[in-house]
Amino acid sequence: MKIIKWLKPVIGLAAVGLLLNGCEKTIIGTEEPDNPIQNFELVWKIFDEHYGMFEVKNIDWGKEYQLYRPLLNEHSSDADLYAVLTSMLKIFNDNHVTLHTTDRHLPTFRSGILGNPPYSFQEDFNVDVIINNYVPNLKEESGDISYGLIAPYNIGYILIFRAEESLSKTENAIDQIIEKLKDTKGIIVDIRPHSGGYDYLGQYIAGKFAASKKLYMTSKRKNGPAHTDFTETRNWYVEPTGESQYLKEVILITSRFTMSGAETFALAMKQNDQIKQLGDTTSGAFSDQITTEMYNGWLLSLSVGDYRAADGLSYEGIGLAPDYYIVATKAELDLGQDRPLELAIDQLK
Repeated sequence: MKIIKWLKPVIGLAAVGLLLNGCEKTIIGTEEPDNPIQNFELVWKIFDEHYGMFEVKNIDWGKEYQLYRPLLNEHSSDADLYAVLTSMLKIFNDNHVTLHTTDRHLPTFRSGILGNPPYSFQEDFNVDVIINNYVPNLKEESGDISYGLIAPYNIGYILIFRAEESLSKTENAIDQIIEKLKDTKGIIVDIRPHSGGYDYLGQYIAGKFAASKKLYMTSKRKNGPAHTDFTETRNWYVEPTGESQYLKEVILITSRFTMSGAETFALAMKQNDQIKQLGDTTSGAFSDQITTEMYNGWLLSLSVGDYRAADGLSYEGIGLAPDYYIVATKAELDLGQDRPLELAIDQLK
């Protein structure tokens, strides 16, 4: 579950941990003075107590403090603070680590690959190209999921943008879609624009393509200030869901913008034997995240979990590589051509 929670900066950050079970914005105690040093100290301490992957990423956080803290003083500007914080946070290589300022001249920072050109904006997917040239009958079954038929080849197409609806809505939507596409030769599941959402929704959808029960992921979340303080490990399984399953060949199309809950969904899908992944490597940001406000009003988000694939490995900052690598360019899409989708069709027809 991709949880976004609000934490208010307070004296005694141990109190912040008490807010991890609630979604409301809460003020506890008296705020520290708003100056560059206090803001830096706050950011460093929040990560120290709540970031979930120091071990996974082999980060010496104390060393980072020694490196960056001397670069600031009480007279440092907002631009100076921004430069120091973003330089320090780059070490996480984590698309869930972001910094949003209140100054329009200081852009939003993202620590992972999506914060760097050419991935600042998604240019490898265009839904209008899908509708105009491949799936003119594309229909929205729910706010998150659409489907259609690539008629000349009797191939089904499912497009998932996110996973943020209720479980009952998602169950009903995917159950209806699979029923309508049950007689197709194969199905393409396109999650290139899927930006995340609730993990259990992806788990249910993946179960529509499952023939048996398999472990696909483990997760644990920070629950204390020490780098080793975590909840018990939770095992996630993909298994048959609903009244029927689709066990014919399936192609899963991914991109660098396939992120968070979309990636845990991909982990589940890849445990099903008839599914192949095509497209680009995924984003590499699986964990839950929290969001907090700094003393100066800037917003900071960070990952609080340790998510691993069934093989025990963490793909944070790495992503899930496809079986067939192919990426659409903006120039091709401008001409109405979607090469990844065409390759997926070729694999199934």
